Amino acid sequence: MDRYRVFLWMETSRTYGRSILRGIGRYCRTHGPWVFLRRAPFYWGASGTDDSLKALRALGAHGMVLREQGEREQMLKLLALELPTVVSPYTEPVPGLPNILTDDAAIGRMAAAYLLERGFRHFAYCGFGDMYYWSRRRGRSFAETVRAAGFEVHCYGYEQAGTRTPHSWEKEQGILTDWLRRLSYSGRAASVAEPVGLMACNDDRGQDVLEACKAAGLRVPEQVAIVGVGNDDLVCDLAAPALSSIALSAQKAGYEAAALLDRWMGGEALDRLRGAGGPVSRSPRPRTPKASGPQFEGETPSTRAGKMPATQQGQDALAMEERGRDALDTGEPGNDALAPWNIIVRPSRVVTRQSTDVFAVADRHVLEALRFIHVRARVEAVQVDDVLGAVSVSRRSLYDRFARTLSRSVHEEIKRVRVDELARLLVGTDLPMSQIAQRLGCPDIKNLARYFKQTMGVTPLQYRHEHSPR
Repeated sequence: MDRYRVFLWMETSRTYGRSILRGIGRYCRTHGPWVFLRRAPFYWGASGTDDSLKALRALGAHGMVLREQGEREQMLKLLALELPTVVSPYTEPVPGLPNILTDDAAIGRMAAAYLLERGFRHFAYCGFGDMYYWSRRRGRSFAETVRAAGFEVHCYGYEQAGTRTPHSWEKEQGILTDWLRRLSYSGRAASVAEPVGLMACNDDRGQDVLEACKAAGLRVPEQVAIVGVGNDDLVCDLAAPALSSIALSAQKAGYEAAALLDRWMGGEALDRLRGAGGPVSRSPRPRTPKASGPQFEGETPSTRAGKMPATQQGQDALAMEERGRDALDTGEPGNDALAPWNIIVRPSRVVTRQSTDVFAVADRHVLEALRFIHVRARVEAVQVDDVLGAVSVSRRSLYDRFARTLSRSVHEEIKRVRVDELARLLVGTDLPMSQIAQRLGCPDIKNLARYFKQTMGVTPLQYRHEHSPR
């Protein structure tokens, strides 16, 4: 006998929505069965909100999981049924109900730490302005982390993102292109210009930036390295070059959302479900490398902003940066200030693809060492002596060059790469720790686990439980 009938009104064209649904399905295979009611597929003809309301009343739904799509008024009609409901918002969280929210502060910190660790000294953020709460929060966290390291961030925000027409889309791409060109000026000669590390608020925005870079004549990742959010494999792999992205634990959040909804439909009061989705965040705060010098030596704020031709698009690009900066400076509560029954989607790791497959390092000896470490340390227990054998420089010189260029030691870089590979294997495979240790060339499992916890703040098994999509 089916326990509950649950209406799923979810956007499924992106990995995020599909992952939440997979998590719900995984919960129900163990704790169900549930009957899922869904909107008719497109090839059956258009199915509006009114049709869904009729079906819900006729079939006697017990609860809903809603992903905001299109006009918010459509979702409000469904919420008026007053059924136990978990919401996955897109514009703003829905007060008084459990929301599935991304840990935007942790996402922004992870993107910043990733680009800082790759040696970038010039940074930018491309979001959607004031339109979406998650874009604002990710950008603010990214900027705060970069500024804490001693660098500045150029911010882009487009306030019409949710209501684009073909004309406004083309116009906005032109403005974005000019904004990217302005980043490349920055008062520096093109022959010595350092690359920009750019965070896009999500993968779709990352693809926008990639196309605008092509129009601006900027090479990715040599001149602009781009990291998105969501790790949507279709979007990332269709991009050229392929887009690096932050993976999210959306499937785990879907499982937690189903568990909360199960209890609520079973008669528990909502105010007793506090913490049902877990704590706001146990994501480790990434280590932020410290700056080794000012971002633009000998420059004033006016020259740092770059010199643009006096065109309308150039003025629009400047205005977009002002809007982006204003959006990030807007004070608002974080996820932890919202309802305690919210389910939090945490970032797990950065999946590196071609768009960031570069080190922003001018010192050729450091660059050689980094390339050696990033290949060899993932498959064997590399020591500092091994690195020295791969580069033609003395130990003292390499130590000094690493400290000056990256603000960390050779040993710390080896450890960071090995921890990153361990995290990848924990989340991306079902291999037991013994086999993972063999892959890493580390026979001492206890030492490897201790090493991981020192860096990540949790044990390998805790990390796998927290971030694995399974």
